[in-house]
Amino acid sequence: MKKNKQDLIILLLLLVYLIIIYINYNKLKMIVNSTLLIYINNVFPFLFITMIINNILLDINMIYYTNKITNNPIYYLLIVSITSGSPMNAIIIKDFLDKGIINENDASFLIAPTMFNNPLFIVNYLNLIFKEKMLISLLIYYLSNIVLFIYIINKIKINKKSIIKNNIKIKYLIKNSIDKSIHNLLNILCIILIFKITCDIILNDSLISILIKGLLEITSGLTSLININLSLKIKRIITSIILSFGSLSILMQISIILDKYNINYKYFFKYKFIQIIINTILLLI
Repeated sequence: MKKNKQDLIILLLLLVYLIIIYINYNKLKMIVNSTLLIYINNVFPFLFITMIINNILLDINMIYYTNKITNNPIYYLLIVSITSGSPMNAIIIKDFLDKGIINENDASFLIAPTMFNNPLFIVNYLNLIFKEKMLISLLIYYLSNIVLFIYIINKIKINKKSIIKNNIKIKYLIKNSIDKSIHNLLNILCIILIFKITCDIILNDSLISILIKGLLEITSGLTSLININLSLKIKRIITSIILSFGSLSILMQISIILDKYNINYKYFFKYKFIQIIINTILLLI
């Protein structure tokens, strides 16, 4: 009976959503076209290249060599996450899980502190919102994530026996990397479109709506924040909340990459909530 009620609620919500889409069909076309344009011009080039490179690095034993140098392969995950952004962290975590280097509980802990946004994306949006006054927001964002990572890394138990050299033929490196990347990039695009359509059709540009937009899909929230007339401090706090959380859109991208594993996302919400509180306090000081 309970399952039937849930199915009925989902069905009704989908019908309402479909009606809203029909009513706003012209706006839907504009949103899809603009989102595809942004994705192709701004997201795809960097993400595609970084995915190709990182998949090749995984195949040529970069985790093995990182462990030799640092005695902990998790630092490779941190470096890639900072330089490439999410959902690249999920791809590395999945590789760790596939090889048995970490277990599902460890993976659950690692998602929150390694969820960074693309550095070019962050700098671009912070510059548009704050111009020359973006440095404070940038420093707080990165430092809080790194501190969270340092705290959580002590909870991770590495199975170093699983860190071994791969023997893969060079001719398969690029092919395998492209195959993996295209699959992930297509999923990312579809998720971005779903969230972008929902945010831009259903929500307006009021303060609460901008915050909700950002928590759902980060570019929608930050884009709306650029032109709204608010004090610098309020803009800093809202931007910090949006960046610290990372958005449900990115979390869904991560969950699809890790879909064959039983990941407990309560740790993600727990640590992101703590990060948001700390960052907000720092901005208010």
